[in-house]
Amino acid sequence: MTTSRSSFFYQRQCLLSGDKYEKLKERIKNLFEAKGRHYGYGRIHALLVREEIRVFRKSHQAVHGKCFLIVFGRKGRRYSAYQGEKTPAARNLLKQDLRLKTEH
Repeated sequence: MTTSRSSFFYQRQCLLSGDKYEKLKERIKNLFEAKGRHYGYGRIHALLVREEIRVFRKSHQAVHGKCFLIVFGRKGRRYSAYQGEKTPAARNLLKQDLRLKTEH
């Protein structure tokens, strides 16, 4: 299978050009370490915006993942609707028949 000449030169140029996110990677790593390895990509992105470094959130998220910057912290508690034991039924003071009646 042969490829076109332009594709060859395009691929070669891509390989030789290097990483276009190199400066961003270094800045993200520095911020991550400066904040005690507790900030995820959302909070780091907010810091970048404050520094007026414009980057798409998805691009930043990809760079964050490629650098293996993993936050080890406490996990949130799971939701539980448990509210304790059921209270006993109230006494039937009126002596009513509260059973369901079915008609046949």
